[in-house]
Amino acid sequence: MFSVGLDINDFEKNSKRVNQQFRDIGQTAEKEGGKIDVFSQNLKRGMLGALSTTAVTAFIRQVSRIRGEFENLEIAFETMLGSKSKADALMGQLIDTAAKTPFDLQGVANGAKQLLAYGTASEKVNGTLIQLGDIASGLNIPLNDLVYLYGTSQVQGRMFTKDIYQFMSRGIPIIGELSKILNVAEDSVMDLVTARQVGFPELQQVIDNLTKSGGMFSGLMEKQSASITGQIANLEDAYDVMLNNIGQKFEGAFGSAINMATMLVENYKE
Repeated sequence: MFSVGLDINDFEKNSKRVNQQFRDIGQTAEKEGGKIDVFSQNLKRGMLGALSTTAVTAFIRQVSRIRGEFENLEIAFETMLGSKSKADALMGQLIDTAAKTPFDLQGVANGAKQLLAYGTASEKVNGTLIQLGDIASGLNIPLNDLVYLYGTSQVQGRMFTKDIYQFMSRGIPIIGELSKILNVAEDSVMDLVTARQVGFPELQQVIDNLTKSGGMFSGLMEKQSASITGQIANLEDAYDVMLNNIGQKFEGAFGSAINMATMLVENYKE
């Protein structure tokens, strides 16, 4: 009996001890769980703070980069035209053209710089780009590729046989249009080219005919801008313009910050 009673007492003691251990474990788990929850919340807040800081930093860098690109274009046009007012007017036209066409501002601006270098008057640059852009859009060829062909013919003052073939190889019906302008049969056009009777004015007339109302490529850029791809391109251009406007507004602050950072780097020892 005594041994049985002792065993029962030991069993009860062990049971109480085990129960107490489970309770202790539960309380510890509850406390630790609370700590984990607090830690998780703090971690989440920290991560959100870091992400917010990263996002802001990335945005500022983006504003600085876009403003820098616009500023470089403004400086280039002012240098090429020798006039800030002309440069500002041309930039305004190019921004508007880029916003309404599938081509981005950099592509349009590069085309404008090429045309200026070839001798196109600043007041005619944007209109010429729109015409060439309509043709480039219709044939799915790079805008600057067509600007190059147009510009080299402008510098030459006339059309050479190789130039005709260059336009033809890109799908531009230049022979047919020249035959109408020169009032000759199509198979006689190349003879006139060889005889130096087809000049740059005739090429301009070809471009005008192809892009005027009712022409083969009339208003193609505007039409393509209504497509999903065109709308995305226009949205990207509008976003860049917004970033540039923000950059212009805070240009002084950015400049001061950069100057201060430069000074710190140059004088790090002190």
